[in-house]
Amino acid sequence: MLSPDKLADANRMKEAELSVFSSVDKIISPSAEEAEVIRRLVPDKPVFVLPPYYYEAHEICRRDAAHFEGLTDIVFCRGGSLTLRTWMQRYI
Repeated sequence: MLSPDKLADANRMKEAELSVFSSVDKIISPSAEEAEVIRRLVPDKPVFVLPPYYYEAHEICRRDAAHFEGLTDIVFCRGGSLTLRTWMQRYI
């Protein structure tokens, strides 16, 4: 059970999200499940799914380090600050 403070925070966040949803023409969600929740909350708005990853479930498998030895020219950078991204663009 959420504490009263956490519940109040959750309600404030929900109200903020609903305010954003109400002020836009279209809504994009990263998952079908979330899109369904949004559709129930704001049925008058079109909601689209744009998945953050493009792969089929059968394409996901574990790979050992040897698999990556011959691969080059790609860097995965998650999050990070603008300073870090600028540095990486300049020096990597």
